[in-house]
Amino acid sequence: MKKIILILVGLVSYSFANQEEYNVKDTIGFIKDNKIVRKAEKDNKLINGIVNQYENDKLVITASFKNGLFDGIKKEFKNDTLENEVNYKNGLRHGETKIYTKGNLNRFYIYNKGNLEKGFVVLPNGIKKEIPKKDLSINI
Repeated sequence: MKKIILILVGLVSYSFANQEEYNVKDTIGFIKDNKIVRKAEKDNKLINGIVNQYENDKLVITASFKNGLFDGIKKEFKNDTLENEVNYKNGLRHGETKIYTKGNLNRFYIYNKGNLEKGFVVLPNGIKKEIPKKDLSINI
């Protein structure tokens, strides 16, 4: 078996030890212990379409790519629960980025071509409160 390193968009890198690569038409995937851990569509060696990553047979990341760049929605899950949802356009955050706590929307941010414009906290009663510009930060 060989070690495979897949680098996507220069932003995200994954290392897959002891995994085999398989190709079916224009689909690539990685298998570890006879289980699929990643599937992706490729076109002219650039990833296009949906990439799904699995851990212990559970979906942990699903992301949309166009010409090798994030383009569309990327979702991350923990214990089958949505943790965050990020919108991309041409590799940059664009639109809403949503952060969830125990499956409930906790806060969200608005991006314009990679620039953070606004942020909101969602209170338990569902009311959205804007985060002051000086306090805006995000780590996902």
